[in-house]
Amino acid sequence: MRAACATQAPPAGPRTIAGVNLPGPLPRRPQTDTFFGLRMDDPWRYTVNVNDPVVADWMKGQATASKQMLAQLPVRGALLERVRAIDAAARGKQAGQLFKALTRAVDVVTTAVAWAAKANNPALALAVETLRKGTRSA
Repeated sequence: MRAACATQAPPAGPRTIAGVNLPGPLPRRPQTDTFFGLRMDDPWRYTVNVNDPVVADWMKGQATASKQMLAQLPVRGALLERVRAIDAAARGKQAGQLFKALTRAVDVVTTAVAWAAKANNPALALAVETLRKGTRSA
């Protein structure tokens, strides 16, 4: 029995979103794996190999584009300042780890803010404003 991987083909060629150039899609590479007697075609299987130069370059391009997009969000700076204040208040060896974890959280929140802005979600906007002020909501 043979099953196809349920993936949609990416758009052809590089794109620009919000003034940021995104890398073009990776090419398909035919590969078939067999799991419990079921053959699976997966043209993107090779992307798990981050040592593949094509995959590594594409991932770096995606990371750069993501950072450029996140840097454009106005709330990100205020959130990062709050993270830095919390990190400075932390003591000991774990302070740097706390900063890294909180910075990742800021990226998640700022991404959510961008999506909420498109959806006009006032509840999320209020939560973000509360975070920006460094206060807790009731």
